[in-house]
Amino acid sequence: MTHGFTFFDPIYNAPEGRLINYPPLFHIFLAFFSSTLALSPFEIARFMQPFLAAFIVLSVTIIGARFYNRLVGVFAGILLISAFIATRIILPLPENMALIFLPVSIYFYYKSIKTSKLKFACASGTLMGIIALIHPAATLCLFISITFITFTLLVAFKRNIDFCFAYFVCVGFAFFIGSSWWLPSLYIKSLGAPGGVATSLPSSVGTSILNYPKALGYFVCGFAIIGLARAYRRFGMSYKLFGFSSPWGASPPIKLKDLFIISWILSMFILSKAYYFGINVISYRVLIYILLPLSILAGSGLEFTFRTLGRMDGNVARILLILVLSFSLFQAAENFSNSKIADFGALTVYGRVSIAPPTGGEVELAEWFKGLEADKVASFSNYYTGVFVMAYSGQSINPLLEDFQGIPGKDELYRENIGYLVYDKRLKMYDDAPFISSRNLLYYNPSMVNLSDLDYDYLEKVYENGEFVVYRLV
Repeated sequence: MTHGFTFFDPIYNAPEGRLINYPPLFHIFLAFFSSTLALSPFEIARFMQPFLAAFIVLSVTIIGARFYNRLVGVFAGILLISAFIATRIILPLPENMALIFLPVSIYFYYKSIKTSKLKFACASGTLMGIIALIHPAATLCLFISITFITFTLLVAFKRNIDFCFAYFVCVGFAFFIGSSWWLPSLYIKSLGAPGGVATSLPSSVGTSILNYPKALGYFVCGFAIIGLARAYRRFGMSYKLFGFSSPWGASPPIKLKDLFIISWILSMFILSKAYYFGINVISYRVLIYILLPLSILAGSGLEFTFRTLGRMDGNVARILLILVLSFSLFQAAENFSNSKIADFGALTVYGRVSIAPPTGGEVELAEWFKGLEADKVASFSNYYTGVFVMAYSGQSINPLLEDFQGIPGKDELYRENIGYLVYDKRLKMYDDAPFISSRNLLYYNPSMVNLSDLDYDYLEKVYENGEFVVYRLV
């Protein structure tokens, strides 16, 4: 905030700085309201939490109503929040801001195909471009969804490729808007600047398909199957897609809205299993992108069930609906009241390391640095603690300790302008070595090293709490 609009973060990897590795729109939003309301970005982020979740649910509700009807939209919103994976939407993340616009972009693309009006393709592309300025993974998921939907349309309607123009208009608008930040950032990175946006994952984290129903919600999955069966039964979708005749005789044309929703779900499901094809992906993170269209299809299935039972026995239909919606709301309340939904950590060969929320020791450490008013750089043995302290206090940091197998020498510390070394006393291991670095974390062997009493004539202990110890270069 103190450096204005810039592609470089001058306080991480000091003194050289680092190319910012995230699109700026979410952070500009935080900075704007922080400056306007005279509140810290952390307070603004906390204030945003319920609004982000509410707008995501509202977005799915409205788009479900637009695709089908109002009842489906309401059911989709309620079923969405009953899923365990939906607990992610309460977090103040750039991804959740992007998820508000993602269903709307899909719907505008649907409208452009249905009405053959390019203004909707332009609107869809504009929203995709805005998402590209918020969150890279959401942009990729949206692009894959729209591309897969277009491919499905090409298969379903072999003689009609007019909608391909709408696809290129949509992608073109997205590229034009997104390139305002992406092109300069990628160009600077190509020149050898440190940091920048990662264009691939270093490894995959798979999730068994058997765990999908638990994460997505059993009600969501169950009623989505009914919604899928409804589309299949009424419109002979699979038979139309693959050129077979329907067993129910001549079927009407494929319902475009069903084709969109099902293709959207299928594209994200395939993406979640991309590691089968040698593409690194974190499957669990893709589930939220499956949940959005799946909840709409589930809403359609619940509405179909309600109306079908209503024609047989209205009382039974109403009782079933009350039970389903009551349980969904109860499940949502239980999920969102769980304190563990904001508990994040990283797994290493030496166990789990907490990332968020910050511990009491981390807050105390950050407060100490905030009151320091020093121009020296600090280096942390714990990457995640260093980033938190940097964001909280504005302290410049250098990642030297994260990969250093020991205590840096005096000359090296002077060369990097490092004035403080911060060791995390929780990072213990018992290998046959005093220090071992793993995934941006420096572990130590307490039987070989006493972090509270390092005997080096150029280091002076200036701060210690239950979790951290700080040494100053003298």
